[in-house]
Amino acid sequence: MANKRIRIMTFPAHPAQVFHAAQQAIATHTRRPVQTDGITVHGSVAANLWSWGENLSIMVEPDPAGAKVTASSRSALATQIVDYGRHRKNVDALQWLMEQSLERAAHVVSPG
Repeated sequence: MANKRIRIMTFPAHPAQVFHAAQQAIATHTRRPVQTDGITVHGSVAANLWSWGENLSIMVEPDPAGAKVTASSRSALATQIVDYGRHRKNVDALQWLMEQSLERAAHVVSPG
């Protein structure tokens, strides 16, 4: 258990399509507005019984296979060292939502 989880994967789709899917995935998972800076989508999960909240991000970069995606979930509170599996669940959910949106499976490069 750590205060972050990072998963790297590729999608066989144009980076613009993948970026749009990333926006939808974070917005759906967090039920909150997302912020973007051109290549990264940011969102946050509110505090709950198990954590003080998590910050989510998905970075999309061009790749010979289509698009390289780096999805991460980090504790909102830097001193929180136990995540009770929340980060893995967040990254799993983001991957699943993107696969559903793109109707394509991701190739996981680093499962995190």
